[in-house]
Amino acid sequence: MVSIFSDVGVCIGNGSVGLNSHPKTSPRLRSCIEAVAVMAMIDPLVESLNSQDLNLAFEHIEMPHLLCLAKMESTGFGLYYLRGK
Repeated sequence: MVSIFSDVGVCIGNGSVGLNSHPKTSPRLRSCIEAVAVMAMIDPLVESLNSQDLNLAFEHIEMPHLLCLAKMESTGFGLYYLRGK
C-alpha cells in the first residue's frame, strides 16, 4: 500500500493528503487513495472499538453524523462579519 502514496504528496499536521494545498495529483486520485487507506484500517479499528466496548457509541452516535459532516465539507460555509464592529 505504501507505493500508492508515493505520488500523492505530503500532509502537514493532522490533515489528510486530500487537504494538501500543492498536490501533484488530482483530487479524485487523492480521494481514491484515502479510501483505500481507510479500507485497510477498518478491521483493526473495529476490533479496537469492540475490545473497549465503544462499538455502540461509534455505530449509533458517530456514524449517523458522517453524512451530514461530508455534506458540510463538500458544500463549505461562508463567514460573515461586520468591518469595524
